[in-house]
Amino acid sequence: PEPVLLEACVCSREDARAAVAGGAKRLEVCARASLGVGGLTPPPTLVEAALEEASAAGDVEIVALVRPRPGDFCYDAEELADSVKDVVALRAAGCRGFVLGCLTAGGHVDEAATSALVDAANGVDGDAAVTFHRAVDEVLRAAPALKGIDALVGSLVRLGCSRILSSGGAATARGGRATLWALRRACGRHGLELIVAGGVSAANVPALLRDTGARAARGPSGMVWPWL
Repeated sequence: PEPVLLEACVCSREDARAAVAGGAKRLEVCARASLGVGGLTPPPTLVEAALEEASAAGDVEIVALVRPRPGDFCYDAEELADSVKDVVALRAAGCRGFVLGCLTAGGHVDEAATSALVDAANGVDGDAAVTFHRAVDEVLRAAPALKGIDALVGSLVRLGCSRILSSGGAATARGGRATLWALRRACGRHGLELIVAGGVSAANVPALLRDTGARAARGPSGMVWPWL
């Protein structure tokens, strides 16, 4: 079977070390002490520290969250401009993976804003791996129909995303398993990776991956993955 990719959310060098020791192969870096509000954009120095830990481990990918403030994912022009500058600075620090997402006031994907961030992430080399984060769950809650899910995934592909992070529109991945199954099938048709998130633990991740068909999951930094 296809190998399982395990991702952890980290907000310090110590978190990064713990996540690598627990078996994570991808680390999503967030600003220190920001996980209580869902994570915020980290400073380049923290991403550089995580990159050093990943380099020491040898086969760990670093991605950075791009989120300028807590709350919704509808950003004004100044917030978007600041986020573009953040992405440029994170690229300069060596980061080539980004986790981002923008919505309109109506709860749809803001294609113009998301495209601006993806363009900044790719730089002149076009070498970034971009994940559309759990803002997608707000879209899924409004349009859970299978046709809507396929159209949503198709639009994210066109915007340059290669991964989707989701709980299936529910508070937890367990509650969103049916939608995650449909989302995973749509991702497969469009060549995207689905990362299951939301209440993931060492105890439930095998069942979540089995029930959704996904091959990637994200959990907390201190989690010891059952496949280690």
